[in-house]
Amino acid sequence: MEEGTRFHDRPIRFAEDWSIGIGGGLWSTGSAMGKYFLEHPIELRRHLTSDTDASLGIRKDGGKGHNTKFALELGSGNGYLSVVLALVLGTQKKSDGVEYFPKSTNVEVAVTDTAEHLPLIRATIESNLEHLQQVSPNISFVVTEHVW
Repeated sequence: MEEGTRFHDRPIRFAEDWSIGIGGGLWSTGSAMGKYFLEHPIELRRHLTSDTDASLGIRKDGGKGHNTKFALELGSGNGYLSVVLALVLGTQKKSDGVEYFPKSTNVEVAVTDTAEHLPLIRATIESNLEHLQQVSPNISFVVTEHVW
């Protein structure tokens, strides 16, 4: 298992296997985008969520006060960016204690790629489960094949 950027003083791990093809590893652009997500969480949330437009990622669940943030990654490769995004979206508070999202916020990430990449995606998610659950118990992933 490889280690990428750190989040809350813990490494974000990812599986890598270049033998399965071009998506089998973490590209420098993926690493750079992951760092951007971590360094700009407020901007990321602002662009992915809106209280007034459900198409931008928020769903009010039956008026019960539970919000769900959705994200879809097409062509994930090894799942690294989906894990980074889930960590950022699942974080309840920033360092000064101001709440980003209510604790009832759910994060659902759909992660896709061709069939040979799905084991890498699952391994990346599984290697970060403890970290993800510490950030928020309300993070879930759907890993599915997408045929190009």
